[in-house]
Amino acid sequence: MSINILPKNSFEDYLGIPYKEHGRTKEEGFDCWGLMLELVKKIYGVVLPDPNYKITTFQDPNDIIMTYDISQWVIPIPITQISYGDLIALRIFTVSKIPCHIGMCIGSREIIHTMNHGVVIHKLNILKKYTVGIYRFNIHD
Repeated sequence: MSINILPKNSFEDYLGIPYKEHGRTKEEGFDCWGLMLELVKKIYGVVLPDPNYKITTFQDPNDIIMTYDISQWVIPIPITQISYGDLIALRIFTVSKIPCHIGMCIGSREIIHTMNHGVVIHKLNILKKYTVGIYRFNIHD
């Protein structure tokens, strides 16, 4: 698997992009899945599925993995092994008050994700209590 390690400042270019439910571009804004689609394409060169979904159906953050049908590309790992490019499933109330969310580790134990005020970067220790799953891409060339 090839992985493109992006420089730290490339993630900072996303900071403050507004939250938009079903948002898929920098111009319109991102929801958490839209941001992950963008980052996975840049880092792994993979276009993940983006099915039509009704966000209110998610009850568990791990439902994201199954609903978006990416289980074939990721494997669960312990939080102690989290590293650059891993997805983090969270139970956190976001803009829509839905208790599920997803972000990505960007190194230095930092997570990029979206919140009601837009794209942010947080330290993993701040989000650790909300974490319900860590997933590593298992993509083969």
